[in-house]
Amino acid sequence: MRIVKIYFYEYFTILSKNVLKYMNIRILLLGGLVCFFGACNNNVKQTKQETILFEPLSVDGLIIGQAYGMMVDGKNLLIADRMADSLFYWVDLDCLTYREVVSRGQGPNEYLRFDNFYYLQGQHGFYDSRLWCCTDIDFSDKGLVLKKRKTFSSLNYSLVPTSFETYIGIGPYEQGRFKILDSFGKEVSMACEQPYRDNAERNIPELARAMAYQGNILISPDGKRLVHAIFMTPMLSFYQLSADSISEIRTLVDCYPAYKTEV
Repeated sequence: MRIVKIYFYEYFTILSKNVLKYMNIRILLLGGLVCFFGACNNNVKQTKQETILFEPLSVDGLIIGQAYGMMVDGKNLLIADRMADSLFYWVDLDCLTYREVVSRGQGPNEYLRFDNFYYLQGQHGFYDSRLWCCTDIDFSDKGLVLKKRKTFSSLNYSLVPTSFETYIGIGPYEQGRFKILDSFGKEVSMACEQPYRDNAERNIPELARAMAYQGNILISPDGKRLVHAIFMTPMLSFYQLSADSISEIRTLVDCYPAYKTEV
């Protein structure tokens, strides 16, 4: 599994019994997401590519079925596993122990799905597209504390809060790549167009193109910039945010996806 590390997030493969193993990663940064989030500007012309190597980290008894997201906060590591009975594995990186946390369900303290983590102004959280809600995450000596922050009235595949008291969502929309929601969860506007290779692909309806260009989004820690990574092809797009708009800074494209359209 491909993991993109932006300050604290990493996409990596974890597939060994009794071993949590950080693998060599083909980073989709093409040079410096950290630089982008720390000091990006419209005049940046050069990128730098680096290979990051990781050492194996053994956690006794931990078996990962299908990991598809993780976050790190100090000694605390959360791993989302599609095959687990619970939503997350919580690993203590100091003593290398783990436990399952967050039950699946529709009860007051239960969740149906994990879609993406976010980190904004010192606060970790995640989005559940089945319950349509954002939830803040806090760690304490007594355990993991979750607080549902906002419930939305429309489906988004991934969603992150911003520093403008708005939310940015992505999904298979009929028009637009991003949906901007206000602090009450109501739609403010749609922004940006789905990617396209040429004019012929641009003539394909955006809803169909959205399926080919599915991906994930991450917000910068200051909540003012956004990165969008495509799942099926090496493509990264960087954006500057405002209260009611999203402006593209730069898109890095290694290749476009090959797909057959059925409308």
